[in-house]
Amino acid sequence: MPSKSPSDYRPLSGSENPTVGEAVAFDVYVHLPRAGRYLRYICKGDVWEARKEEVIQKHSDPQLYREANDSPPDSDSLATDPEDNIPPISEEAPKPETPPEIQVFNDTVEKELEEIFRFVSNPTDVDAPKTIKAMEELSQKIIEVVAPDIEDLRSSIVNQSKYLMVMSDSAAITSVAVLIAMAHGFDSRKIFRDLSMAILLMDAPLADLPEEVVRKYYTDRSTLAPQEWEEMRRHPARAHEVISTRLKAIPDAVLQLVLNHHELYNSKGYPRQIRNETLPPITRSLSLAVDIFEIMKREHFRGKEIDILQALEELKESSTEAHLRRHNQKLIQSALKYLQEQSSPKSP
Repeated sequence: MPSKSPSDYRPLSGSENPTVGEAVAFDVYVHLPRAGRYLRYICKGDVWEARKEEVIQKHSDPQLYREANDSPPDSDSLATDPEDNIPPISEEAPKPETPPEIQVFNDTVEKELEEIFRFVSNPTDVDAPKTIKAMEELSQKIIEVVAPDIEDLRSSIVNQSKYLMVMSDSAAITSVAVLIAMAHGFDSRKIFRDLSMAILLMDAPLADLPEEVVRKYYTDRSTLAPQEWEEMRRHPARAHEVISTRLKAIPDAVLQLVLNHHELYNSKGYPRQIRNETLPPITRSLSLAVDIFEIMKREHFRGKEIDILQALEELKESSTEAHLRRHNQKLIQSALKYLQEQSSPKSP
């Protein structure tokens, strides 16, 4: 999604603060001070619950915010510095209009971020079974959108791959992962749900990273400071530890996907630097999907939009010795063949 600056948000005035038991009239955001980012805490039309009030009071910045352009600022708005109102200069290429089915992705995942925020901010008050149930329900909803019908999915995601960069990252990676899993012969709805749940959870430790660190990771990892790279490198293990400790009912298959989603064929991945050929096949499909997405994201930040096929072509690594390639080339070739077949015009 497009990056925003602090001037895109303003604190709520006294009269705008939500009332317990009543629906909010606009999207309400919270500030993540460490990351310098704003996270949607409750969506317009949802009821403000007592637990939301309790959690936000324990947050490091309990002030609530709304988008500055959502309505004219009130007289008691705190945004008084003229420089705060200068619109940010976009460094990204123009995005296509988001179609309704893609917006479903984004809205669904944004809603789940509320639960993740609650879980991370106030773990002592979290009802773990309720959180797990919310994750399972969200995974099912995403799969219903990504793969409402297996036959249709085979061409729809390929044809709509230009929209991946306007999806939330979790939804975009889920789209790619389901497609790659199908290319590798998986057709189980349970496996698709496991992928979806793992993708929602696997990057949770990175939620507070500043936007510039995320951008550096995608565009040029050599520019990351040692501490930033270490945080990136350790995040799968950290996510696995937190989930296995506090959400004990999460299936082991999901935990393994979370832990191993950055491991590679050449053992140069992380956090354990093991050959992913020793891992379950579906893990290798997810690792490949993550790399495809990261290549697309890298080019997106550089102002160039590419599709899944182009990302796969880069991962063929034809000039690299076989044992040093990031992914098993049989997986690359089967994915290329599958996608090329689905992209070809059908005979009448």
